[in-house]
Amino acid sequence: MKRWFVNLEIKYKIFVVFSALTAVSVATGVVGYSALDDVGENDDVLVRKTTQPLPAMAYVQNLFQGIRVNCRSLLLAETPEERDLFAGRIRSYIAETDTVAAKFERTVEFEEEREAYEEWQASRKASYRELEHFIAMASDGRERDAFLYLND
Repeated sequence: MKRWFVNLEIKYKIFVVFSALTAVSVATGVVGYSALDDVGENDDVLVRKTTQPLPAMAYVQNLFQGIRVNCRSLLLAETPEERDLFAGRIRSYIAETDTVAAKFERTVEFEEEREAYEEWQASRKASYRELEHFIAMASDGRERDAFLYLND
């Protein structure tokens, strides 16, 4: 059985080898071409999941900075009107982060993202409860208590 290949003329041997090589190349090409659709779909998901949320998260970061700065200003406010002004700004920043978070939630698709988002929401809401307590103390003129509360 092995002798049939040895007994073949050289042109047939070359033909068999090149035919096998061609078959492997065609199979590789077909598999690669069919995988292009998956690569394109995954590319769309990657772009959608990594780049689209970035502006929203950058905006939330700016809102957090606004909250931080206005907390400092609330502590340093000398009149009740100033305290009300800064407390109102803090609350408006909080409300804006709630709006951005609701928009961001609609982009969450995967389970791991959902878990991270829920964890972020829980910690954000807990910190906002703490902020409300801080605002109440600072608005009542108890700046020292509010300052100590922040440092805990």
